[in-house]
Amino acid sequence: EEVLLWNVVPTHPHRPGEPSSNRAPTRAEAAAGLLFVQRLVERRRVVAVGRLAERALFAPYVRHPAHGGAQAFRAGLMRALDA
Repeated sequence: EEVLLWNVVPTHPHRPGEPSSNRAPTRAEAAAGLLFVQRLVERRRVVAVGRLAERALFAPYVRHPAHGGAQAFRAGLMRALDA
């Protein structure tokens, strides 16, 4: 309840009929995610998951755990929570 881990878009920006992909969210998807996060932030420390979230939220960053980044995510999260 004290910390909010946030990626730019709360769900994967996949479109029906598209092959599975790991594309960056569109500006509209990111804007919709930011509107949603504003309701969740109150009295919480926010940790941005990924560089896009860092730029959008101006919050401490941790590496996204996808594609082999779990160890870096864990280490970054420990640093962010100790701060």
